[in-house]
This record gives sequence, structure tokens and C-alpha cells, in this order.
Amino acid sequence: MNNQPLLSITIPTWNRAACLKEGLTYLQNQIGDIEEGELEIFISDNGSDDDTKDVVESFVRRGMPITYNRNEKNMGCDYNFLKCAENAHGKYIVIMGDDDYFKPGALRQILDILKEEEIGLLHLTSFPPDEECRRYDKIDEFVKKVSYNFTFMSANIFNASAIKGVVNPKQYFNTGLLITPYFLDAAFSHVVNKAVGVGNLLICANAKGGNGGYNLFYVFVKCYLEMLKQSLTKYDLMRLYDWLRKDMYLKFHLRYVYELLILKHNVKHVEGVHVTRDGFDIKNGWKILYRYYGDTLYFYFGTLKYIIFKLLAKIKSRLRK
Repeated sequence: MNNQPLLSITIPTWNRAACLKEGLTYLQNQIGDIEEGELEIFISDNGSDDDTKDVVESFVRRGMPITYNRNEKNMGCDYNFLKCAENAHGKYIVIMGDDDYFKPGALRQILDILKEEEIGLLHLTSFPPDEECRRYDKIDEFVKKVSYNFTFMSANIFNASAIKGVVNPKQYFNTGLLITPYFLDAAFSHVVNKAVGVGNLLICANAKGGNGGYNLFYVFVKCYLEMLKQSLTKYDLMRLYDWLRKDMYLKFHLRYVYELLILKHNVKHVEGVHVTRDGFDIKNGWKILYRYYGDTLYFYFGTLKYIIFKLLAKIKSRLRK
């Protein structure tokens, strides 16, 4: 008899006891619809000094299927992500942000999708957020559907076979994105992937404990594009690299170029990755951008157009007051 859970929900957490309590409450209210053994929950606490331990233990006493790990100190986010991946036993795994929550009814819907057939990745898409579940058997279409949201860990439920598919995951320590190669490997190594609208499933990025604590351009430009090239090369999919690089710059990076490098909003020097949540580091931001986008026209013209647009919008807003 196979006692493997269908889904492992793993939650790496650090000093967000209030967020964790809210998320676990959402889960507890849905577990009554789930068959015993179908689901497991693993929480890895990265040395929190708030009441995270007490919160988890209170839910364990209520009968939730939670296994709890607590690191003696903050070991960095990637260490904690790997701890979650290595302690998951389900056929499919989701590594949830501690400030992201499954909406009422979401868990049952997700489990039903996972039961239908073997897939690599179930992506909770925000394009559009209310989309019905869609099946993809052409990897190019699926990759363009997910695009830069391969970096959004709560929105990607991956086949556990990717744990063996990613060689030496410790090479991704200090990237802030150790989990992303699992998503890429799961999607690229399977014939079928699926996407379903996130709107009715996930409450995203509540962030009551703050955001930031890393060099955004180092993580989401240098680290992500390098691991993307590595995975695309492994599966002979480099034809997709330039499309993905452009889509990420125009739809994701530009916002932070303007807010962090131009306006200097929420900027703070940070040593390490995810050891605080007090602002974003921007050291070598322009240099990193030039290295990875300097050979494209959209880097220059797209950036200039965006800055002009934002400045004009600000001027118009002030004139109305």
C-alpha cells in the first residue's frame, strides 16, 4: 500500500508569527474536506525570536498534520527552503511563503487537479487571475505562460521527482531562489503541465512582517537569469531565453529600476540574503543590469520610456491637487 501523501505543504518561516497563524487558520478550516493521509504540512522555522513556536504548537494540539523544525539561528532563506524540500514526502510539493494563504476551498480544488493525471508543475497564474484550469502539453506555451513567475514559490506546485533532478542544490545557496530550479526541472522534464487562475486560490504577499532584505538586482537579474540559462541548456530550450529575459525586464524589472535606482525608495545596504526585511540593497544595480541587458535596445529605450511616463504621471497628479 502506498502511504505517500498526494501533497506536501511546506512553509519556511521567520519572525512572522501573526502571518503564520492566519495562514494555518485558513488551512485548518479546509482540512475537514481532505482525506486522511492525502496531505502533510511541514514548517521550518529559521530561528524566529517571536512566538512562532507557540503558534505552531497550538495548531498541532488541534490535530493538524504538522511536522515542525526549528533552526537554532537564521541560516538564510535558501538553507530553509532546502530544509523544506528535503523533508517533504508528498508526490507534489508546494513551498509556501509564510505570508501567502490558500483561500477557502482552494485546497480541495488543487488536490482534485493533482489527482487527474501525472504533471510536472501546477502553476497558479495571475494572467488572468480567474482562469479555469488549463492543460499544456507544449513546453514553449507553458513557459511563456509562467514567464518570470517561476520565481514566485507559493504559486508553483511541483512534482517531487524534481528533487532528484536538481543536482547539488546547495550551489544555489545565497541566491534567494534555491527553489526555482525545482520548478524549472519539474516543468521541463514532464510532458504535461497545468495552470489555473490564482484569484480563487491564493491570498498573496500579505507581508505584515515587511519585505526586502536582499539585493534585488543580484537575486532577480544575475541569479535568476544564470539559473534559467542553466536549466534551458540542460533541456535544449535556449530558444526561449531571449523571450523570457525581455518579458521579465519589461514586466518586472522596470518597476524596481524606477523605484529603487531612480527614486531610491525603500533602499538599504544589506549583508546576505533574507537576513532582514528592512529595505532592498541596490549595490551594483546598474552594473548588473548592463551586464545582462546591455546588448538589447529595450533596456535603453524601454527604461527611458518608462521613466518619462512615470514622471509625467507624477506631474499630472500634482497639477490636479
